[in-house]
Amino acid sequence: MVARAIVSMLVCISLAPAATMAGDTVASSSSVQPSSEGGESVRECSATTVRALRFIRVAEARLKLDDCDRLQWPLEPPLVLELSYHRAVPAHAFDEAARAMLERNLEEERWRSLQSRVDTFNRGYRDVEDGDVYRLHYDRDGSLRLALNGQTIAREQGHDFARAYLHIWFGEEPYSSRMKASLLNE
Repeated sequence: MVARAIVSMLVCISLAPAATMAGDTVASSSSVQPSSEGGESVRECSATTVRALRFIRVAEARLKLDDCDRLQWPLEPPLVLELSYHRAVPAHAFDEAARAMLERNLEEERWRSLQSRVDTFNRGYRDVEDGDVYRLHYDRDGSLRLALNGQTIAREQGHDFARAYLHIWFGEEPYSSRMKASLLNE
């Protein structure tokens, strides 16, 4: 029982998008030439270090847009939210955290209408290790794609879904207010 509690605590500490605290702003490379991310030209507009318990470096988060002047909520496509991990995180932790944040940030009726689509999308999550990179692509056609180390592992169509899913990081009650503020330069 004690071992299970310790493992649960470590999972919570290592969640990058959930229960974390973003802290340090990472130098943004917005002057870098735009790159093509999944067919859409985007460039890095903001970045931050994601921390757990204020001192454990979990990941680097980067927000990429086609126009950095659009760096405000609600975000519009095309965009890429990139999380480069420094720690192992189990797949189930991403699913549980995403569901909890969506329930917290969406009205009950909207959450219920999207729940089965969220479940399907979240089945794509995989365990990550130090050095792995998740990229969440929101494309102009309304598709939301999740890629791990460049390989698409989940896809859902519809602006309604994509905008709702982004509430995990950018909603009224995101996983990390500090991460949200840093990425939106607030």
